[in-house]
Amino acid sequence: MTTNRQFSRFVRSQDIRPGTPTSLVPEAGLCLSVFLVLTEESEPNKVLMGIINREAPWEDLGALSPTLLKNFPTGWMLPSSHMLVYESPFQASKRVLHEQLGIDDINLSAPIVFSDVYDHPITHLKDHWDLGFIFKGSVKKEKVTKTNAWSRLEFIKPFEQTIPIIRSHGDVIKYSGL
Repeated sequence: MTTNRQFSRFVRSQDIRPGTPTSLVPEAGLCLSVFLVLTEESEPNKVLMGIINREAPWEDLGALSPTLLKNFPTGWMLPSSHMLVYESPFQASKRVLHEQLGIDDINLSAPIVFSDVYDHPITHLKDHWDLGFIFKGSVKKEKVTKTNAWSRLEFIKPFEQTIPIIRSHGDVIKYSGL
């Protein structure tokens, strides 16, 4: 019996293994990302979020090009990044901790993995696919200092803010169980 299913085994050209259905990378793209959901140790209902500094090198910090940054309104965002090619989710979480927060020594949970498919809001292509890895942890407020990546960095109650949460990071917080 031959299947009509296309499994998530991506190749650069179709049918490199005859009889085994594979797919090209989706036309609207596939992103692998990590997100840090860090709560304040003494107030676990508050999450560390920031408003990005548009002058910081976000293309290098999290794959946000200057063009992409222009399309985002100002709002709260989790420390996060697309993964580097061949980087493990755990390595990426440590990189985000270090580069975006200047923290090197907190324990993080095993990742919570989620997947979303949606029409890309900028390219208008259908079926953009995100695969995300959420790492949770708690940190003392005193340990967090604002780095150049952020114009603001605070522990906030995420769904009680007048400034919006951007880039679907509210969904990520919900996926984390908070």
